[in-house]
Amino acid sequence: MTGYGGQDPYGGYGYNYGYGYGPPGVPGGGGSGASQGLAIGALVCNIILIFFCWLLAIPGIILAALALGKINTEPGSARTLTIWAWVLFAVGIFVGVGVLAVYFILLANAGSGT
Repeated sequence: MTGYGGQDPYGGYGYNYGYGYGPPGVPGGGGSGASQGLAIGALVCNIILIFFCWLLAIPGIILAALALGKINTEPGSARTLTIWAWVLFAVGIFVGVGVLAVYFILLANAGSGT
């Protein structure tokens, strides 16, 4: 394939990386960006949250969808959007649980007749 010090027909210097592998030190697809699974998970969880606390779920859905669109082109931005989508989901869960707690407290007090 290669001569003495010459290039091989694949463009490398005597190294055949084959099967889609690049030279050492070249990052793969994952890197430091957000994974597609995390963005999809945030999207699904925020869609489910829309039934409990819709005010926070709508921006979470929008951020997760934007993250999915930017995963391949801007992984750093996609990661930030995914984190914010998960933060909105967590805050929505806390708000939803708080609203349910207040509802049950009011329901219990209404039944006591005071």
